[in-house]
Amino acid sequence: MSDSECEFIEKKTKISGRGINVFNGLTKKSAFKLEKDCLDLLNKNYECICEKKSRHFPIIHNYDDINYTFNLSYCGKTIKELNSCATTKSERNKYRHPNLKSQLDCIMFNLQKNKIKHLDMHKGKNLCINKKGVLSLIDFDIAVIDDKFLSEKIEKRANYYINYEKYKKCLLWFIENGKGGSYDNTSYI
Repeated sequence: MSDSECEFIEKKTKISGRGINVFNGLTKKSAFKLEKDCLDLLNKNYECICEKKSRHFPIIHNYDDINYTFNLSYCGKTIKELNSCATTKSERNKYRHPNLKSQLDCIMFNLQKNKIKHLDMHKGKNLCINKKGVLSLIDFDIAVIDDKFLSEKIEKRANYYINYEKYKKCLLWFIENGKGGSYDNTSYI
């Protein structure tokens, strides 16, 4: 799909308090740069290994490094958002597709290939699915590239980081089961 056929959304890098993001410990400028660096790496070195043959990360259409905003390709609704609306398994199955595991494998493969650890995937918060059933991972302002920590908060999250197979099992569980219930070791994914 070309840029002209894509739907784009604007994303603003957020901060709170005294100019530092309370979740990642970064300034707006640092959080913006981290997200841009992650997306640049992923899109430059992207290799689709699943049957969907689609992109599983947002594409940067353009950005403003003064106001710290991106125009990104729209990746659909988050799993967390869909699960909060869906009250029954049949409602969740409307967006469940048979190749979700292979799409998660593709996402994890590309993260590993680029030495990126996404540290904010708990309960499907930053995992999206569009109307065509394509999964995408978004929001890379709490991440690590090549094990280089940009803040103590990110380093602390990375200490609780679990391997990619565990990520995949957790995310598949949340897609399948929706809200409620629990899965072990998911507080930092």
